[in-house]
Amino acid sequence: MHDVLYSLLLALLAGTLLLGSCGLAGNDENGRKTQVDSTYFRTTLNGEEAWSAGGTKGNYLFSEEGYTWLSISGGYRPESNTKYSYTEILELLVIFRGTGTYALVEDRPEGTNNVVGSEFRETGGDVIYHTYSPIDDSLTNQLTITSYDSTTSLIEGTFHTTVVVDSAPEPGEPSQRRPDTLRFTDGEFRVNVRDQRDE
Repeated sequence: MHDVLYSLLLALLAGTLLLGSCGLAGNDENGRKTQVDSTYFRTTLNGEEAWSAGGTKGNYLFSEEGYTWLSISGGYRPESNTKYSYTEILELLVIFRGTGTYALVEDRPEGTNNVVGSEFRETGGDVIYHTYSPIDDSLTNQLTITSYDSTTSLIEGTFHTTVVVDSAPEPGEPSQRRPDTLRFTDGEFRVNVRDQRDE
């Protein structure tokens, strides 16, 4: 009887560990184990390159002129440039109304200083080398917020956007490292937001 109970206890413990591990971890785009509650900001660039933010830059809610704004952005440093300060930043900015789908085409609501839409920047340290703005197509440029938990400050969703370079490099500026048109597809994020509406 003792052996049967001992075997049942071991089987129960093994089952609990197995089920628990299934719920606690998953795989990222490189096959590495990640915690379910981890944050991410990743997309596919021009149909072939995995573009994944090494750390989200600034995710926050703030108020301006009666609007609640949501900014989600991530920074990516290509592996070939890890020794240098060159970084790419993709920012998505919308007027927040909860879960749902938002257009990421460029628009400035009257009386505000912020522009709704997406923006891609090539930077070196705190210097912006080149900026890209979204094309004027709301089907090509969309952000969908699937969940927002104000208690945990976690927001999740998907996005896709196509941006074009704003202008040619000025004399003395480094040449842009990316093509004139960038297509970000299959984007997804799970990030913490800082609520600054009452600050």
